[in-house]
Amino acid sequence: MNEFLLKPESMLAGQIGNKREALELSTTVSEIVAAGMSPAVVQAFKLILPRASLPQKEAIGEGFYNAMTHCLRIDSQTATRIETAIPTIGDRDVSLAYARAALLSELFADTSHIGNLIPSAATKPQARGGQLIGEPTVSNPGNLKLADPFGSPDIWR
Repeated sequence: MNEFLLKPESMLAGQIGNKREALELSTTVSEIVAAGMSPAVVQAFKLILPRASLPQKEAIGEGFYNAMTHCLRIDSQTATRIETAIPTIGDRDVSLAYARAALLSELFADTSHIGNLIPSAATKPQARGGQLIGEPTVSNPGNLKLADPFGSPDIWR
């Protein structure tokens, strides 16, 4: 991290040409931010952002989000400092990348429960055919009703 604080522009030395390079930059940002979020770190990012390309800014925003989620489990105060630093950086692209990473994280977290919502064949209720309930009498032949196909089979017994 000290190397970054001494020469922050070195982070932007390479252009991002593919997803692997974007992931590498995002990981580097995440490690720097999680290691010690401070006003000096925020200031260093503010200095380099005007020269950063859009893919670099996106990787920086994602790196900030990844650092925040990592710190959330370990040190909530650092996570809060990271989260409050995003608006102070003042770069729309970084803020949007941070928000997009947060949204994607929530979407992927929610899909883990889809398997619980889809019943397996073994848990599906068996469909019951039209069963008659009641005893018809000569004086009241309309005493017959269809059983409720969704009710308990023991409800009328």
